[in-house]
Amino acid sequence: MRKWAKGKLPKREEILENRFVRPFAHYLADPSLWHFSRHSVARGLAVGIFIGIMVPVAQTPVAALVSVPTRGNIAVAALATFITNPFTTPAILFGAYETGSWLLRLQSAAHHARAPADGWLMQTLEWLGDLALPTALGLLLFSVVSALIAYGATHVGWRWWVARRWASRRRVRHPRKG
Repeated sequence: MRKWAKGKLPKREEILENRFVRPFAHYLADPSLWHFSRHSVARGLAVGIFIGIMVPVAQTPVAALVSVPTRGNIAVAALATFITNPFTTPAILFGAYETGSWLLRLQSAAHHARAPADGWLMQTLEWLGDLALPTALGLLLFSVVSALIAYGATHVGWRWWVARRWASRRRVRHPRKG
């Protein structure tokens, strides 16, 4: 995977020389933002998933900018924003609305407590208001929980992978006679 990514992803120098990135290049030049370590990858993945779910537009640049102060891997954060795409977004939004409605217990109370609105514009605004709060709450919950799970799973998976490599080296260096 690492070899494939090295060949497909743009080099750090190419990104820093981009005319849109040049004003921020001194912030992005820090090598730790581009290094694949357990901590930077975990932070980058958490940031990317959080931003990917919470921010509806310009997710990749926002995730890259948020990765700088959090010291997460910029490339991982940018790639992780693709968790939301045309195939997953409808399911995420529906689940977020249902979860938010359940948390706010608005499903039955909202429709019985209000008088009907006059006019199509007022009805549309009321309908959007009924959707916005539960959806926003559900998206916030999904993004925080998903980011925490991704952060923890990255640490656990990385430790498991390193332990497996050490055990493999140990077997090669000290084969059992039998």
